[in-house]
Amino acid sequence: MPRALPNLLRRTVTLDTGRRSLDIPVDGAGHMRHIAPLSERSISRASASDGPIGFKGHAATFNSRTWIGGKRWGFWEEIAPTAFDKTLGEADVRMLLNHDPNYVLARNTAGTLRLSTDDVGLAVDADMAPTSYGLDLALLLERGDVTQMSFAFDMIAYEWTELADGSELLRHTEVALWDVAPVTYPAYVDTDASLRGDLLAAARSAGFDALDLDRLGERLADPDPELIVALRALARGDAPAPAESTQDTPATPPAETTGERSISPLAFATLAKRMSLMEN
Repeated sequence: MPRALPNLLRRTVTLDTGRRSLDIPVDGAGHMRHIAPLSERSISRASASDGPIGFKGHAATFNSRTWIGGKRWGFWEEIAPTAFDKTLGEADVRMLLNHDPNYVLARNTAGTLRLSTDDVGLAVDADMAPTSYGLDLALLLERGDVTQMSFAFDMIAYEWTELADGSELLRHTEVALWDVAPVTYPAYVDTDASLRGDLLAAARSAGFDALDLDRLGERLADPDPELIVALRALARGDAPAPAESTQDTPATPPAETTGERSISPLAFATLAKRMSLMEN
């Protein structure tokens, strides 16, 4: 499939899978993110109080499927063992706290971050800076309060497959790596970006065209208080569909999903018109 490029206005990457157009959330820089549990991690401290803090873990696990998105538009995602082969030889990668560029922990071009692949996935070996937030992170990792890592990436090559049970799988075979990060919450990107993805998918299902989607993306990029209230109501499923219509029943996601409420396209269309999200 051709390389999918991000739309920063909508904060999504749009894939045409052959069956449907899919809007996948990205962060403010246009990068996708993927979460991996830190099932194997270690922290070591230098003898000097101002010495580096050693960290080892995995920012990605190979061939491990994660359910992404809501019930209606969601899909499985996994990372192929080949995904990092090229990018590790050319990328300038930072290790950040919660993907925040203000909190740099290590960097591969400085020799303080070493990335490689093994049988598990993307292995991270770092000499974290003993900054105040680096010391705080070390304590949280040792206590088990932080138990996940994430990596930010751009899609380069991928495969889209329909599985036997009717669900779909996005398998990344090559990525461009931007950063790796211990993370507090295992969100795909962040709550608002995921909600934007749900809304755009619902809008597409409700028949809005590309111009409408761009207008919606622009409105969602800087929501006013009234819109935020409406979006929260929509996420809870409080927005009713038109009285003469039957609201769609969402398909049941795989058992591993969080079971969150799906957004009905009819409910979305009603709310969109009521809130004047689109210009006539």
